[in-house]
Order: sequence, then C-alpha cells, then structure tokens
Amino acid sequence: MAVKDVIGSYFSLDDRISKTKNRIRNSRINFYNRSLTTRLGMIDDQLTTVGCDIETEVTNHVSATQIAEQHIRVLRLKKHYFNAFWNMLDTSSKEYYIDRYKHDMDVSNNELDELILDEVKEIEQAIRYQKKHYEGEEPTNKEKKDYETMLELLEA
Repeated sequence: MAVKDVIGSYFSLDDRISKTKNRIRNSRINFYNRSLTTRLGMIDDQLTTVGCDIETEVTNHVSATQIAEQHIRVLRLKKHYFNAFWNMLDTSSKEYYIDRYKHDMDVSNNELDELILDEVKEIEQAIRYQKKHYEGEEPTNKEKKDYETMLELLEA
C-alpha cells in the first residue's frame, strides 16, 4: 500500500469502524437465521441424515466475531491517537491534509507531508507494539523504549 493510501486511510477510520460493525451484525443475523437441525439428504445415492457440525460452526462464528471486534479496537486506537495529533494542528494544515489525503487533490507541502508521515509511522509502531503485548510476545528493549517515547509525545 502506498504511503499516501496509508495516510488517507486515517481519514476514513469512522467508515471502516462502521463497516466492520455492520459485517459483525450481518454475520450474526446470517448465523442465527440458519437451520442447525438435521435433515434427510442423498449421499452416494443413499438417503441419509445430513446435518452441520454445530461445534465447528459456532467456533468459526465466534472466532470471526472476535477477530472483527479486535479490528475495531485497533481502528479506535488509531483514531484516538490520530485525533490527538489532529487537534494540535492549525486550520490551514488541516485544510491541506483534507485536500491532499481525503479529496486526493494534487497539492504538495513537503514539511506537512513529513509531519503527518512521521505521526502515522509512530501510530502504526505503537499499534504493533500493543499487538505484540496483547498476543503475549515480548517486545524488544528498543521497542519498549520507542513505545514509551511515543506515549510521552502523544500525551503531551
């Protein structure tokens, strides 16, 4: 994914959260509207009972839902960090970013582009660090130090 696309994706976080919530809702509706009962069917020219493996179906549904909910948590965290950055900007910088990354206009300001790129890199690195921590992997000392520095900068 191109750098401009990654940065642009931060301007559609609310839409991505909403779409993921809709997918969860539709998945639940489809899951509960299915028939989990056995029925008669033909297998190898023989009439036999056919049914779904309820345990597998439930496990798959729950796993998919948990993955989608984790995705929403990550998107919300990105939104939180990006909003902290966004609120520190002046009006003209915000207008430039909206024109360049949301409306895809052909404008250029290298200083502002570097500023938002650095911010997005820090957010992505913080998300990766938290994901490692959540999954039980031990982050390296450099990652721990970088994460603490990023938190101090984001909270300032």
